[in-house]
Amino acid sequence: DETCQAGTCTAGTALNCDDSNVCTTDSCSAMGGCSNLAVTDGTSCVDSDLCNGTETCQAGMCEAGTPVSCPVGGETCDPADGVCKP
Repeated sequence: DETCQAGTCTAGTALNCDDSNVCTTDSCSAMGGCSNLAVTDGTSCVDSDLCNGTETCQAGMCEAGTPVSCPVGGETCDPADGVCKP
C-alpha cells in the first residue's frame, strides 16, 4: 500500500509471497497480490533422504517416490546414499 508522506507518494511494505513450497512458483503483481502457481507435474523436489524414493511435484505438492526396499536380514537403508547396509 502506498501512502502520502510530506506530499510524496511512498511505497508501503512489500508482500512476501514465498509459501515455502518447492512445487509452486511464487510471484507478486500490483493488481492481484500474491500468486503461488503449481510447477509442471514431474518437476523434481528431492529431499535429503535418498531412501524414500525420488520425489516429484504433482498438482503443486511434493509426492514421495518408490522407497528403497532392503532385503530381510537386518539391512537398513542409509539416507545419505540410498544404499542398504548391514
